[in-house]
Amino acid sequence: MSFISGGTSFGRTSINRGVSLIESMAATGYVDSETTITGEDGVAYKTRRFEQGTSTFTPTGNGQIQYLIVAGGGSGGGGNFSGGGGGGGFRTNVTGQTNPDSQALDALLDVTSGTTYTVVVGDGGAATGDNADGNNGYDSSITGSGITDSGGTNSIVANGGGGGGGYANGIGGMDGEDGGSGGGAERSAGNGQGAGTAMTSPTTQGRNGGGAGSYTNNSSGGGGGGASGVGRTVPSANAHMWAPYGGGGKSSPILTGSNITYAGGGGGANKYLYASNSSTKMGAPGGAGGGGFGGCDGYPSYGSWTKNATAGTDELGGGGGGSADTSGANSRFKGGSGIVIIRWQYE
Repeated sequence: MSFISGGTSFGRTSINRGVSLIESMAATGYVDSETTITGEDGVAYKTRRFEQGTSTFTPTGNGQIQYLIVAGGGSGGGGNFSGGGGGGGFRTNVTGQTNPDSQALDALLDVTSGTTYTVVVGDGGAATGDNADGNNGYDSSITGSGITDSGGTNSIVANGGGGGGGYANGIGGMDGEDGGSGGGAERSAGNGQGAGTAMTSPTTQGRNGGGAGSYTNNSSGGGGGGASGVGRTVPSANAHMWAPYGGGGKSSPILTGSNITYAGGGGGANKYLYASNSSTKMGAPGGAGGGGFGGCDGYPSYGSWTKNATAGTDELGGGGGGSADTSGANSRFKGGSGIVIIRWQYE
């Protein structure tokens, strides 16, 4: 991807067969070159992929656009037993697909010749410090005159994923944050915390984060929610035996005609996850679609070792993994940036 300065226009290559088709598309900003694909439905499309930042597109010719809008994922919480960040909100109108939780597709987007539409792709939530909640990811959107959504705001918005719950000295565990998908909760000894919830208006954009158990020793934070899966909730008893997986993301064929998975939740932290030997540094996996691994401190029988949390994957909107200690070494893992992809029929 490169920053394109000024308009780039691509001519129509086929006969209009009685369908209103976009003749060409100019684009500026953080956008890849136009690509021609054969979609999963056998239809020929042109596609553009927009990355983090603010960009525009301007069609020549009236027509309809299919899109995928994924927001930035939330970052994992900081401190012991932290929750994973939620995946970025996921919205689509690709024929044959569904939005999260089997919600109906958005309507096809009617665009008007000569009108400039603005695309914003949100970054992931910033890496948090020790003993702090994770940060929510940033929204992604398509905005322009005549665009209608439930709010009537001329914008279609996917909301940033919720930050994972962290641990604050003197306060205890904190809830996961609400977002496109909810962040996982932090576990405070004897006081399990609530998970973040997913956005449901104007359509469901993801799934809830996982709650955290209140087991007094060796516990875990909850997994961050993903676009298709709830983050794993850790039980109150024997919580050290559970891997707080991040919720799975959701796939879309919009870019290539083959499915790519986006918006996975980050794994929650586990203080003492069982391992078969001291070299097995287990952390709770993030959900498919770019979710980061949760951190893990070693089970005492095998000595002291730590697996660091990892960041959510950029351009997939994955949530960051929750940290397992307060040393700072594994508590600063951001969410992955989002993506916006559009495609249109040209023959």
